[in-house]
Amino acid sequence: MVTDWSVVGQFSSVGSLGASSDAWLTSEWLTSLSSVKGFSSANAKLQLVFPSMENVRRSLEGYSAGDALPYSIDTAMKQPYFTSFLHQWRSNCSGRTRASPHIKTYSRVSADGKWLAWFLLTSANMSKAAWGSLEKNGSQLFIRSYELGVLFLPRNFDVRMFTVGNSFSDENEEVAQRDILPFPFPFDLPPLAYEKDDQPWICDIPY
Repeated sequence: MVTDWSVVGQFSSVGSLGASSDAWLTSEWLTSLSSVKGFSSANAKLQLVFPSMENVRRSLEGYSAGDALPYSIDTAMKQPYFTSFLHQWRSNCSGRTRASPHIKTYSRVSADGKWLAWFLLTSANMSKAAWGSLEKNGSQLFIRSYELGVLFLPRNFDVRMFTVGNSFSDENEEVAQRDILPFPFPFDLPPLAYEKDDQPWICDIPY
């Protein structure tokens, strides 16, 4: 069921998200993106893709690629929980693993990484300024920044579901092609979690 699928976010900048994950990230933000037909999905898993230090070091530009990945040490130290949600930047599917990303994408992905319920390509990074936060006892949503994005929904293409790339197979190919549309996903799924020694790229410390 879609309600059990992961919310996968990928971005190139991280802002201040609160002292604990439930201050905003796994409460307001995840609840908003995981709701299905007005009902919140309590079982949604959160997987966030942001380049690790090692991703940046091995990128085509080397450490200089990190200039376009702002996440400050002051912010990181205030939210150590954030690293537990992080996954490596890997794009072997398009040959861009060593190309440091600057796109921002968000999607609802099946556990096996083969199906998409929706896909959002946007200018919004991982910050309260971009996504907004509730104020006045939850009666008001305050959004500080203007952002622009395109939301891809299967129903807008007259299909039931997106499949990642050309990964689907069906004995009745005609039915499969009518009900399911291959979607060009920009990075590898399922995402690869940080290992215990991995750290997110921090833009303002020496390497």
